[in-house]
Amino acid sequence: MVKSRKVHEGFFQIREDKVIVLVEDAEIASKIDFERARATKEKAEQELAKVLELGIEEDINLAKDVLAKALLRLTAVEKVKKKT
Repeated sequence: MVKSRKVHEGFFQIREDKVIVLVEDAEIASKIDFERARATKEKAEQELAKVLELGIEEDINLAKDVLAKALLRLTAVEKVKKKT
């Protein structure tokens, strides 16, 4: 059985007989609440727009990271929905 996982900030090493995955964070895609993930994405987009106006590089990078993670969560949920 194959289970979908979303991965954010990690490392893959593929060998002939195995795959090694080192990640900072992983979730079971079918356990992600779609509406909560969507709301997080919208909030992250709003926050990114605010910090872009301020021009503080550290805040911009953090906001981009939060948005990227939210988008990965939504992508994982959508892939699971397509399979069912």
